[in-house]
Amino acid sequence: MFDYTDRGVRERIEKHVVSSFAERDKIVIGLAKGRKAELGCGEAPLFKDSDKVDIFPIKGCAVADLNKEMPLKGSYGTVIGLEIIEHLYNPDLFLENCFKILENGGLLILSTPNVLYWKIRLALLFGSDRFFDTHGEHLYFFSPRSLTDLLEKHGFRDVRIIPIGKVKIKRFCGGFIAVARKP
Repeated sequence: MFDYTDRGVRERIEKHVVSSFAERDKIVIGLAKGRKAELGCGEAPLFKDSDKVDIFPIKGCAVADLNKEMPLKGSYGTVIGLEIIEHLYNPDLFLENCFKILENGGLLILSTPNVLYWKIRLALLFGSDRFFDTHGEHLYFFSPRSLTDLLEKHGFRDVRIIPIGKVKIKRFCGGFIAVARKP
């Protein structure tokens, strides 16, 4: 399929990812309200005034393993986890903890790659499983429906899926944002 060792291929992929992340960030900034928590934000948080958590010691971030604990207390109008849920050993505990710190009516905003992306489907059809060979980086693979079901299982309501990237069809997009409300 793709030769990821080829510099030209890597550059085209990185250009696409950067463009998709810029689109994602613009959407998230427009949706966020109230007191904000950014989970797994790394060195690129979206908001200066948010409470930040990462697994690595980064200036301005609380350090925590989000597979186990949520170091934040109080209530938030928006909890944001971009490109993180697929990396967690325990997404159920993560969602339970997010639910606890959200105020009633607050929003959980997550983004993740789409396992149903048309390029992944095509690669599987032709016998490639490279997407799933991520050396332990991605522990879970979500479709818009599977993440919606998981969010609803944990008490979230009014789940909305927003495709990101060039393809705007939920079942075929490369990645998506899930926005869910705590009732």
